[in-house]
Amino acid sequence: MNLNKEIQFDLKAFFRWWGQGLLAWVPENIKSRLFEQAEDIVLQSEPEKLVIYRFKAGKKQRLAQLDLNHLAQQYVELKQKFPELDKARFILSLNSGQALEKELILPAAVKPNLMQVMQFELDKYTPFSAEQVYFSAQVLRQETPENITVLLALTPRSSFDTLYSQLIAANIPIDWVECNYHPDRDYRYNLLPEDKQRTKNRFMRGLVGGLVVITGSLALGLFILPVLVGEGQVEALRQQLKPLQKKIQKVQLQQQEIDRLLAETQKLVALKQSIPTLNEILFHLTHLLPDNTWLTHFKLQDNSIQIQGQSGTASNLIEILESSPVFENVRFISPLTQDKRTGKERFQISAQVTQRSFTDE
Repeated sequence: MNLNKEIQFDLKAFFRWWGQGLLAWVPENIKSRLFEQAEDIVLQSEPEKLVIYRFKAGKKQRLAQLDLNHLAQQYVELKQKFPELDKARFILSLNSGQALEKELILPAAVKPNLMQVMQFELDKYTPFSAEQVYFSAQVLRQETPENITVLLALTPRSSFDTLYSQLIAANIPIDWVECNYHPDRDYRYNLLPEDKQRTKNRFMRGLVGGLVVITGSLALGLFILPVLVGEGQVEALRQQLKPLQKKIQKVQLQQQEIDRLLAETQKLVALKQSIPTLNEILFHLTHLLPDNTWLTHFKLQDNSIQIQGQSGTASNLIEILESSPVFENVRFISPLTQDKRTGKERFQISAQVTQRSFTDE
């Protein structure tokens, strides 16, 4: 045996082979209980009604149409007719008016932190901020070595929470939320937040039973493994795996640095967004100043402005600007003088721009 040969270790393939071997030893009656497949029940919300389908043998079958105003009572009657609903997986299929799917071309570098990046830049690609929606993002394909295609899916929190509350109040559970759901799609995502996801007893029983089987197999393997694999081979494998540990540590350090840079970038963007823009300030000045007033000089520095100009009612400008939530500490910084040519008063005013007024609007 050549111990200097590089080992190509496919972890997923190993566990797949191992799991199939363990599964072969599980009795069929136990296997059917542990790994029974739940039937998919699809809920589609339409104006004033809820349409319920199920997929069986790849075919879509309509079960019922329930009135949203009498949802609880009608669902009880439906369960009496279809008792298998208690074991089903409930999928809420949102239509195009309730959810949005969008493909984006992004740099491949964002792939390891895709959800964090999308949370940070969601308002760049949609009319919403991350606090206004439930969203999911996943890589569809690698377009080029530098770019990836990402599927972004989202639904507004306000409208979804209203619909979700109606369903839960009627004792209709929700396990999965998707836009225009179909079982044959080659990608899957779940818009349902983790705090709203339920854990089925059937799944927990299966999980506990599966863990018992795996634990027993592992215990047995601990005694058999030294017999099947010589101590020398095991030590050789350990030596060959040591370089991987250094690479893993390097990747972890790089990930920590990326997270740090991302956090600093988020702070800078938040600071920038809290500072009002020049266009916003000019917009408010334009609407506040009387028609008989014009400006000859405007200066913005940090959050302070200075304006000069002429007005037919210059003495009233302090009160006008102070009445707006946009400006505070408004004052004349030079005496009023009259322009003999125009007959109007020259003024020079300074004021502070409030950040709060822009962020609240």
